[in-house]
Amino acid sequence: MFRATKIACYLKAMKARGVAADQLLAGTDIDTALVGREDYLISLKQYYGVIANMIPLADDPGIGFAVGEYPGFNDYGIVGYAMISARNLRESLAMWNKYANSLIGSPMWTHIVDAAPGYPPHFSSPLQA
Repeated sequence: MFRATKIACYLKAMKARGVAADQLLAGTDIDTALVGREDYLISLKQYYGVIANMIPLADDPGIGFAVGEYPGFNDYGIVGYAMISARNLRESLAMWNKYANSLIGSPMWTHIVDAAPGYPPHFSSPLQA
């Protein structure tokens, strides 16, 4: 079980595309009125149900990038503010890796792979194919 923070962002993104909340949440048993509450928890199955609805409704293979624009650091409470106050991106990602699972139930962690001088850093995750 985890907080519905991401779902609130998905609702905003899809509303901007003209998709109603009831369409996005169809079959998930997620209560739209409770999504913004910090004590409202949803299951991983419910979360994946929203994703399964969102992809065909968006008709956009890049929808993941679009919805990523919506959450702000304040949506992640104290962890978000801690990430902002980190000295650099590496420390910020370390903060995320340490607390994200308890915050939103994210099964993903990420890290920076150092690159040779002149090359951009590479961000990786164990969930990448």
